[in-house]
Amino acid sequence: MDEYMLKLNGVPLCGIKTVFWREFLKAFQESATDAEARGALERLRRRVIETSDHPAPKSQAALAILSELERLLAL
Repeated sequence: MDEYMLKLNGVPLCGIKTVFWREFLKAFQESATDAEARGALERLRRRVIETSDHPAPKSQAALAILSELERLLAL
């Protein structure tokens, strides 16, 4: 099962690895507080940056979306 999950985590959906989609969706569970959501977004931002070998357009788009979500949380 671990091997299957490792493979699944690397599958891109709309150019973004499945593992990042799952982390993103977890960040916005109904029970999440604003602080928890902000923390989850920051962790996700760091992971996108760390796993990107170069500033690919899709990575840049993901980072732009994260920035916009953080801005919306601040309203």
